Amino acid sequence: MTPTITAFERSPDGGQGLARDMRVRWAFEEVGQPYEVRLLSFKAMKEPAHLALHPFGQIPTYEEGDLALFESGAIVFHIAERHAGLLPDDADARASAIAWMFAALTTMEPPIVEREMALILERDEAWHERRLRRLEESVRKRLGELSGRLGDADWLDGGFSAGDLLMVSVLLRLKGSGLLEEVPNLSALRRPRRSPPRLHARLRRPTGGLHRRIGRLTKAHSGPGEERQLGVAGGGKQTLRALATGPGPNSSENAATGRAQGTRTEQAD
Repeated sequence: MTPTITAFERSPDGGQGLARDMRVRWAFEEVGQPYEVRLLSFKAMKEPAHLALHPFGQIPTYEEGDLALFESGAIVFHIAERHAGLLPDDADARASAIAWMFAALTTMEPPIVEREMALILERDEAWHERRLRRLEESVRKRLGELSGRLGDADWLDGGFSAGDLLMVSVLLRLKGSGLLEEVPNLSALRRPRRSPPRLHARLRRPTGGLHRRIGRLTKAHSGPGEERQLGVAGGGKQTLRALATGPGPNSSENAATGRAQGTRTEQAD
């Protein structure tokens, strides 16, 4: 049975690929699993049918037969458990990769998202600049710690795993901020020589290491809001909003969009 996930009908990020369904789509692409996407409006996300799948009314969700899951990390973990390619076979290495999954979502992502929310919701407050400086120092601290652990390695702990996948998806939220560029081993290889034209050509092969993977995901080129057809392994076909298009999440345009949509920026998990 082909799994179905949910995603924003109109993403608050304006098609930049930062919504959390993207990490689930990437996991499917890595393992070659066809999938379907059901797009939801913000109104539909709060209706009983969706709340039965996700008690907090967010995206993404995952359905396959009688199984329904929510939380992007849990969904990626399920995909990694069901398919080869995202978790090592060795029990100890597998446990370590799972630890990095948790680290991405519980240690790295919270300060990054808190900074985003401050930019979107608190820009007009008198204390905004002072608070933003504190938040950015928190992000820098985490980036420094991650950089120290990565060192000269390609991936966080041996070969590419779901831990790397989630870590990259989190770090992508910093594009356009200048913060990632301050960390040489996370940013030095962000500019590949060419940008393959399709998402799966960028993502299916874990080559070039964590820093290059960040670069591949941040160098897609297409018009703002453009949708791209993607042939998924097994003959399935999905539409993926182009990654890394238009202004960064920290630009004035996106900040204005976020303020207009209020807490809609928080509707993905």
